[in-house]
Amino acid sequence: MPFTYPTAYLGTALMNWKFVVIGKTMLATKGFVSHPSGASRRIGVFMFKRVVTHKCTGSNPRFCLKGTLVADVYKVGYCVRCHYNVFPSIWTQLMSKDHRERKDFVNKCLPRAVDKKTGRVKPAFRCTGDDLKKAQGAIAAY
Repeated sequence: MPFTYPTAYLGTALMNWKFVVIGKTMLATKGFVSHPSGASRRIGVFMFKRVVTHKCTGSNPRFCLKGTLVADVYKVGYCVRCHYNVFPSIWTQLMSKDHRERKDFVNKCLPRAVDKKTGRVKPAFRCTGDDLKKAQGAIAAY
């Protein structure tokens, strides 16, 4: 799911229950682009989360009971310090309803911030200090 999809501006999950290889299970995927509340106006985060549900095998009864529905979760997020003030305020709730700041972050900041060869955030665009702390909180809560 590219971060340019409208679902990434809302954090909407896309779900599917039709996987021949892994059987009757649910797979949910969502990406999200946002601004951590209280961080500087240059700070944006992009996050990805995937959840796969399945029945517990019971091989470790201390972990789960055989036959109960469990979920495996993969989540990753990155904080980016843009080269300009992307967001209109330090407060997330003051972003525009048309998502123009999120779109701007994805289309203007991320292409400069992410190294195309390694896929990592370039050192000049990495978050630090209180901005990083706020971003880590937003990513953890996602």
